[in-house]
Amino acid sequence: MKLPVTFSAITIAMLLIQGCDSPSKETVVVTESASGVDFVADVKPVLEKHCIRCHNDEQLLGGLNLMNRTAMMRGSKSGPVLVSGDPEKSLLFNATGLEHGKDAKAMPATGPVLTPEEKEALRIWIETGAEWPEGNDGMIVPIKANPAAV
Repeated sequence: MKLPVTFSAITIAMLLIQGCDSPSKETVVVTESASGVDFVADVKPVLEKHCIRCHNDEQLLGGLNLMNRTAMMRGSKSGPVLVSGDPEKSLLFNATGLEHGKDAKAMPATGPVLTPEEKEALRIWIETGAEWPEGNDGMIVPIKANPAAV
């Protein structure tokens, strides 16, 4: 995950301090980048793993399609899902922090929840402008099961 320089310096310092107190903590490698996280390397894998199986052009749960930026910007039944520059006003980010079992809008609705690192990648991506490339790099396609192969 690529993070802004200021965030990276703070994160590295915190990890070093925490590492001194508890050697069993997992080490996190942070790549410095002035532009924040990268969609293809950091955000697309999160959407592929947690979101696209339910939010695509064949299965529009909540009326949301995350297959590309144009489809995503149409929003969902709840309205806009992304406010570029403001993760706190972006349903795409906020829904991942809701408590499963207590809030029906908690995402993902099924499967594993996002890790803190995946949530942070989404937050920083939105905060830094939510750049989403065109073409194949910006296309997210759900994996279809092939019952004949099983």
